[in-house]
Amino acid sequence: MQHIAFIILLSFTSTHLEKVTLEPSGNIVLSLGEKLEITCTFYSRIYALIPSWHIPKTANVSMFRQANQLADGLYIIKSIVISTSLQLGDAGKYMCHMGNNNHVDVTVFAVFAEKKNVTFEWKMKRVDLSCNLSTLDNEGSLIFNGWHYGSFPLTEGSRYTIVTMTRFAGKLVTSNLVIGSPIRNDSGFYTSEFAIVYPHTTLSYRCLVALEASPIILIPPRSIAATIGHTATLTCIVISFPKTVVTWKSDSLNLTNDAFRISYGHFGGHNNSILNINDVQESDSGMYSCFAKNEVFRHRPHRSIRIYVKSRYEWVFPVLMLIFEVNITVILTIVLTNRQNKRRLAREEKIRTLYTEMEETLDEPVNVSQAELREEEVESPSEGNRMQNSPLQQTSSEDNIQQETWHSPPEEAIIE
Repeated sequence: MQHIAFIILLSFTSTHLEKVTLEPSGNIVLSLGEKLEITCTFYSRIYALIPSWHIPKTANVSMFRQANQLADGLYIIKSIVISTSLQLGDAGKYMCHMGNNNHVDVTVFAVFAEKKNVTFEWKMKRVDLSCNLSTLDNEGSLIFNGWHYGSFPLTEGSRYTIVTMTRFAGKLVTSNLVIGSPIRNDSGFYTSEFAIVYPHTTLSYRCLVALEASPIILIPPRSIAATIGHTATLTCIVISFPKTVVTWKSDSLNLTNDAFRISYGHFGGHNNSILNINDVQESDSGMYSCFAKNEVFRHRPHRSIRIYVKSRYEWVFPVLMLIFEVNITVILTIVLTNRQNKRRLAREEKIRTLYTEMEETLDEPVNVSQAELREEEVESPSEGNRMQNSPLQQTSSEDNIQQETWHSPPEEAIIE
């Protein structure tokens, strides 16, 4: 009877089970001391379902269950197996079982990785990162596949030197990465990648080595201007690894009580490194300081930025001043132009009067074009010069010469 009840339960469970997945899936490789976490997820219309696990007998793990309701009466149920520090006995096959044919499994392989993290220091000449990997069984053999920084492969060159050594028939591989003349921006995770070859499968293992750097904050602008009613944004640019959590303080604004006007953002992976002040008020003027701290270093640098709040109508005064200056310039231009025109007309009138007098004196018409008048204006700056250079003055001079010649006695008369 118990056997029949178990079969009925399995068939009932299978009819109400939608999907079963396992994460991670397939085969995984972990180093001793790393965290093992396997999540079995399934969708069901029955909230009370609990999956069964088949795990290695020597495994020392904990199990947790989570359930959340979705639409259409479905439940998403998760069963989690966790080992905070992997031990050799935790390696083996893990199977999540639900119903007759609903099961998934994953095999955990254990290796031993010896890592050497380095802390960046100012004016370092070189940095040595290393990862030594060894298998813990007689079947697998190791192959070194290279170093990466993030997703970028590193090749030997002017800054990078890679040294590897394989011993004990591939059971132990030593890999070293030398970085010449490092800078703070070189901090981060470097990955030494290996392939582990087993008789029936080949797996990969990524050995993470950290180049750590204490946080520094780049010098921000000393002050910024914010407009009343707008949003002011302050950015604290931090360089460090591990990434930091930034905290802000103000001498004028309570950043806790005014949470409805305060929001934070992330820059460069550093939490709360951007401070947004919405609906800026005049009372928000003051000094704001950002502090950067991470989980490795006690050093807690800070920088300060001052906010000056200006009225939303402050732009009106510069515009009015610009309009005033333009009007003054136009008025001065018109006045000066009128003066020049009056002077030009007066000079032309004087020249016409002069030539009228010439016509009356010579009793002959004199034709003077407008161009000649202006040329005469340029060539004869004063009325006295015009009189000296005029045809009338030249004619009078010739008459005087003739008169002097006529009245002079002959030379013979003087001799007699």
